[in-house]
Amino acid sequence: RALGWTVEQPHLVSLAAGAMGAAAGSGSIFLVGVLGKLLFRKDAMGLGDVKYMATIGAVLGWRGVLLTFVLACFLGSIYGIGRFVVTRTMGYVPFGPFLSAGALGMMFGSAHVDRAIRAYLDLIHGLADRLF
Repeated sequence: RALGWTVEQPHLVSLAAGAMGAAAGSGSIFLVGVLGKLLFRKDAMGLGDVKYMATIGAVLGWRGVLLTFVLACFLGSIYGIGRFVVTRTMGYVPFGPFLSAGALGMMFGSAHVDRAIRAYLDLIHGLADRLF
């Protein structure tokens, strides 16, 4: 009610949720791009990725877009490591296809993604408990 609208106006709630998702998606990729440029002294993310994640965030919401980003990073890492093992060279890897795969994974398999992340976190916590 602080903003002057309530759940009785679902179109405004949906608009706000889409805006928050777009901000989370574009902001996360933009931040990675800025930090990557500072660390590696070259462009790490293009503005096309920023706009694409804003669109994904508007559709999936802020939670979905952040999990999309995690999933895309995971898939991109697997591809990049595999490519390095085969070719023994590091090179430019476009991130857009992995963002698409992550978004599709969240759209059609969010329950599976959630279970996989929980299993991974349980594994890490179990290992940390044994080590420390």
